[in-house]
Order: sequence, then C-alpha cells, then structure tokens
Amino acid sequence: MSASGRTSGGALLIVADGLAESPEGETTLSRSRTPALDRLARHGDLFRLDPQGGVRAEEVTSERGVGALLGLGAGGDTPSRGGLLSLLSDPPPIRENASLPSWFYVATPVRYRRGKTMEEGLLCSYVNDPEWESALWNDLLERLPSGRDFDLLPVPELRPPVEGVAGRRILRMVAGFPSALGKTGVPSSGFAPRTGRLRSEALAPEALIEWFDREIDRFEKEKGLPRTEGEEWGLWLWGGGGRPAVHSPAFPDRALVAQAPLVRALGRLAGYVDLPLSRATGETDTDLREKLSQVMAALASGARRAVLHVEGFDMASHRKDPVGKRLFLERFDREVLEPLLGSLLSGALGTLGITSDHRSSPRNGNHEAGTVPALRVSRDSLGRPGSAGARMTEEIAETAPMISVGDWNDGLFFEGEPRETLRKIPLDERMTCRES
Repeated sequence: MSASGRTSGGALLIVADGLAESPEGETTLSRSRTPALDRLARHGDLFRLDPQGGVRAEEVTSERGVGALLGLGAGGDTPSRGGLLSLLSDPPPIRENASLPSWFYVATPVRYRRGKTMEEGLLCSYVNDPEWESALWNDLLERLPSGRDFDLLPVPELRPPVEGVAGRRILRMVAGFPSALGKTGVPSSGFAPRTGRLRSEALAPEALIEWFDREIDRFEKEKGLPRTEGEEWGLWLWGGGGRPAVHSPAFPDRALVAQAPLVRALGRLAGYVDLPLSRATGETDTDLREKLSQVMAALASGARRAVLHVEGFDMASHRKDPVGKRLFLERFDREVLEPLLGSLLSGALGTLGITSDHRSSPRNGNHEAGTVPALRVSRDSLGRPGSAGARMTEEIAETAPMISVGDWNDGLFFEGEPRETLRKIPLDERMTCRES
C-alpha cells in the first residue's frame, strides 16, 4: 500500500476464457503442471462465482460472462453477439436502392450430418481452421449477388494480411438484414451452434442458403479440399440484434488487451481503451508475451484497471482437444503467471485476479453452466504464510465462498481505495450515449 492507502501498481483481471470445467472428474486445472498458479493459490483468496447468472447450459455465452466481468451487467443487459460484432465490422457496400442493415447475426459455417431431409441433419462441428475460414470468406465476398436482400460484413484482424491468403484475415462474419428475420428464418434459439442440434433449428433466409451452399461447394472443389463422408456444409445464423451505442470517449484509466473481436466490442461498451496487438491471436498459438507486455505497459502508464483476455482455452475445448488445452495452460503459467508473480512482489502490479467467463468442456466441445473458480492475489497477501496444498481447481473451489460478480469486481478493482476513484458506467448512460 502507498501512504495514501491506495494499492500500488493498479489491478489486473485475467479472463481465462473457457478454462473452467465441471468439477466432476479430472479437469484441465487439476491435471496440469502449473507451479506459478499454485504459488498464487497458496497465498491468495479463492472464491466461486457465476458470471453467467445461473442460466441453462445452452444459454451460456461469452458475451454474458465477459460483459459481467467488465461491469456491463448480466443477462438481458448485454447486447446480442451479432449487434456487438457489427461495431467492429466493415461498413456494407453501397448498393442502389438497397436498405442499410439494421439487424445483425453472426454467420458461422458448420458441418451437418447428411440426412434424407433437412430436419434429420445433425450439426457435427463448427470450429474450423481460421486461415481456411478467412480464405473462404474473402473468396465469397468477391461473389456476392447484386440483387441480394442481405449483406455480409467482415470483422477483419487488425494486422497486415496473412501471406498466401487473399485479402485481409477475417476473424468473424456478420450477416446484416434491413430488419429482424422474424418468420423468414430466424434461428429458433438465437444461441451459438452446438454439436447435436438439428439443421432445421438454424435456417437462414432461402436466398442466403442457396447462395452460400452453391459458393462453398465451388470453393471446396477449386481448392481441392477433402470432403468428410456423410457430411455437408451449412450456415448457422445466431445472436441476432441491433447495433448498440458505445461509450465514447473511453476512460483513460481502463485498459483492455484482447484479440477476440467480441471482447474488444464489449470493451468499447464498457469504456476501456483497446490496446493494439501486432502478433497475438485468439488461438492457442497466440503470442502471450506480447499480450503481457501491453498489459504491463498500460499499468506503468497509470492504468488502474486492466483486463487481459486469453481465448485459447475455449478454442481448444471447442476442438475437443484436452491435451492442447492442458499444454496451453502450462505455457500460460510459464509465460504470463510466472512474470506476474515478480510484478506483484515488485509493486508494479497491485492486485491480480484470475477467473473464467464460463465453463467449457474439451470432451464434448460445448459450453457448460455452473460456477467457476476465481482467485485474487495482492502484493500484501504474497507476504503472508501460504496455505499448504492449496490449488486453483474446480473441485477445491466447490468449498470456497460464493461471491457475486459485483462483489468480485469491487474487491479486485476497488480494494484499498475509494470507490469513486474508478468510474462505473450506469446502465442508462451506457445504453443512451452515442458514438462520436
């Protein structure tokens, strides 16, 4: 603590996207070798929290969890995924006598099991090679029909083009329509695609389906990509909504380091300064050292509230890759948590919080409902005797105190200083302010 009582170095929240799993059986946290995380756990305070607000498994989304951890509230307070990503997407092309889109959906290529009827097709997978998917979208954007009643708005990566891939690398695709699809094909749930769902649950408008099916078949044949026997491509539209108003300007004492487009969009709503990244991605091969360097630079420049989002855990889970998820956690422990231990001891960092926005299973590839472990460590707590055998695992967290997301945020970002030194955005202000 400084003489004024304020924790030095600011506070850092690490959102380990999808790291947590169900405590029933062995988990990534329990089976991984994480000496830095174990030391933090021995000297920190372990809690349980539910950033999802108790929703059912099929309603678990990153925007709900990350939004809550950023202070935007939970549930219906968080805008739709499609509306959020539209904040980062390119503007639609100008077309004669065409209405600008006002309702947006995330457009995700998926693989269905071939069936005699559309209703029999089951969704098999939807996480593909990001380079391949970017090449697909760059190709399809050049072949949009002129008389269409939809627009495709790419969310590009903020870096130079990838060698060998035409156009900019596209991270996500947003489908825009003049209004909500309604009875013309709105997804029945509006949630992200989950393996085992029927194709009939995510019908897009007929014109979009026909165009996409034709063009992706052509793309596959031209690229010589192997087909999976008994499966076929489809397009899943989900997360529909309007474009939300963002807070502008950002608060100078809030810094966000993230590559995931969704998290960057949420950061804009919450008034965070979105720090640039030149090498890091949202994948397991991300440059963790670059992300850490940006966080520490922000704290050294006076940020009191920093958030680092790491998405590789969730991506490994969606690929049903438990080994890859474990290896990524062990690298994260070496390259991020071990240096942060030194930052806590030196006072460059005042308080560190680590938690997940939701559970994510590497066995079935889906998000899961339930509480997640949340660990809080300060420079002062590192100086007290450690708890022998303490670890940050789902099983141990089952006996830890339950804490609300609001109390967790207050304890992490406001400990040792007056609450008014860090500004929160009231809900009515957040939803009515306009982007400049």
